[in-house]
Amino acid sequence: MKRKLLTLVTGMSLAALLFAPAYSVMAQENPSADKKAEALERREEQRANIAEKREEKQDAREEKRADLIEKFSDRSTTVFTRILDRMEALADKVEARIERIEDVKDIELTDAKSKLADAREDMEDARDQVESLSGEVNNILNEADNTKDAFKEARAEIAETRAVVKLAHKALVESIKSIKVGLGLEE
Repeated sequence: MKRKLLTLVTGMSLAALLFAPAYSVMAQENPSADKKAEALERREEQRANIAEKREEKQDAREEKRADLIEKFSDRSTTVFTRILDRMEALADKVEARIERIEDVKDIELTDAKSKLADAREDMEDARDQVESLSGEVNNILNEADNTKDAFKEARAEIAETRAVVKLAHKALVESIKSIKVGLGLEE
């Protein structure tokens, strides 16, 4: 037993003497500093990757918003075009009615004719504005720094077009009212 203990102690002493220089060299290299540097590099790489992914997501969002703005503009253009088509068909019917009333009842409806002509002019102005709406929205999208501002500007442009269409509708309604006034049905 003493012999085993002596052999063990001697072996440990020899091992300590043999590995002591290597241990001191390892201690001088400071492996914890290397680990810290590696950890800092990994963190910087992770931050760069996260920033890159964030930028890609932001670009994708901006692109999606731009597509939504274009779709909104296209839908608005389609709706306004259909409204103007219906208004022009109604204006044709009103004009036919005015002519029929003048022929049958021998009543002069010059006021109604002039208001109908004004309504047709307003409808042409509205149609021109509707046709130029898509181009204007595309210009807004191309010139804007971000899509939020572009959407605000596009909405303002669409609202302006809507106002012109409403003005044409109002003029058409006035021409119809003037027929009633000419017939003596309203005052």
